[in-house]
Amino acid sequence: MIAGGFSLKSADRISNVSQSIDIRNSTIPTLDASYLNTQRFVLTNNQITRANISNSRIGNLEVSSTSITGKLDLRGTQAVKQKVDLRAGSTLGRVDQMDGSNIELEPRAQR
Repeated sequence: MIAGGFSLKSADRISNVSQSIDIRNSTIPTLDASYLNTQRFVLTNNQITRANISNSRIGNLEVSSTSITGKLDLRGTQAVKQKVDLRAGSTLGRVDQMDGSNIELEPRAQR
């Protein structure tokens, strides 16, 4: 779990956990980065089963060479800049939850 970001008690309480979070070359059963508020969030060359990045505010989101095979929850997440490529290693069985998010994923037929 990557903690921090928004307060569940008050919408006015927001803090930056860090300027940059980079996760590289990892195998992660469950990644919980919900309610994250950071300038830069990078996932490179990872194998992830479930990822919850919901309700987050990210300045620059970069995802490359990363496989998310189970559930991907991006509900309510907003990124100013994004470069998301989940084609490598993605499976058609993955469940994407995107309501209220501005994150753009490749169409399922192109993954």
